[in-house]
Amino acid sequence: MVLRGVYSVVIPTRFLTLLAHFFILVCLLWDKEENLRLCLLKYVTEYAGYFHNEYVISLALSLTSVAFEFFGFLSGISMFSELHSLLSIVCHSVAAFMWSISYIERWDCSSPYSWYLFIFCSGLPLTSELAVFISFIRRVNLR
Repeated sequence: MVLRGVYSVVIPTRFLTLLAHFFILVCLLWDKEENLRLCLLKYVTEYAGYFHNEYVISLALSLTSVAFEFFGFLSGISMFSELHSLLSIVCHSVAAFMWSISYIERWDCSSPYSWYLFIFCSGLPLTSELAVFISFIRRVNLR
């Protein structure tokens, strides 16, 4: 069966943007010591520990929400939801781009950009994914 119309573009694009966002988060977590060492040079050790924990928690929450959205996408629950797919593509494209810039430029760790990226680029699609998942559960239970 060949996908026609909008699905032939939306499904691969959503998969690739989810994958890009997932891999940049994994790279950031993998290389967190180097990133944090370079951006925390001007802080004393007690602040450095605080910013380290904040950075790791925001990355871990983002990674968890992207993994949950991957599950919803690959299971087929939200694969054919057009509005959710569009929101997911936009948010994950912006997130992958911004996290890549932060990785290259070594942004200051004290700024709350990681939380902004989590809220708008991971939390928003996660909320939409949960809404699609809940509507799917209700539809199944009504039958």
